[in-house]
Amino acid sequence: MTQMNSGRTSDNQAMILFCLIVNKQGRVRLRRNYQHIEEKERDVRDSLIISKCLTRTKKQCSFFSYDGMTIIYKSFTTLTLICGVTKDENELSIQELLNVFMDCLGSYFQHVSEMDVSFCVVT
Repeated sequence: MTQMNSGRTSDNQAMILFCLIVNKQGRVRLRRNYQHIEEKERDVRDSLIISKCLTRTKKQCSFFSYDGMTIIYKSFTTLTLICGVTKDENELSIQELLNVFMDCLGSYFQHVSEMDVSFCVVT
């Protein structure tokens, strides 16, 4: 397994580093990290990324660079899905992944809401 540092792998593999699902108020409803990060550092990183994603206008691009990684997000009715990926990852493929994930949630829950994500997640 390769060692991670600041969103980069030692052998330049493209990969997802973390995923977040947040509501319009910025509360995290689901968090998955795919690299080890200290809790305090993670909380600071997540709060900065969430605030930046939620304050961007619809006319702005839905991905941006942050601390050696690329952040891709997609806003749906009451939820925003956010992924942090390495610089080598294809941003459009991750956007499509977020669309497919939300379509799956929509077909499973009919009209998906943050309560569905909060209370019906199986770990």
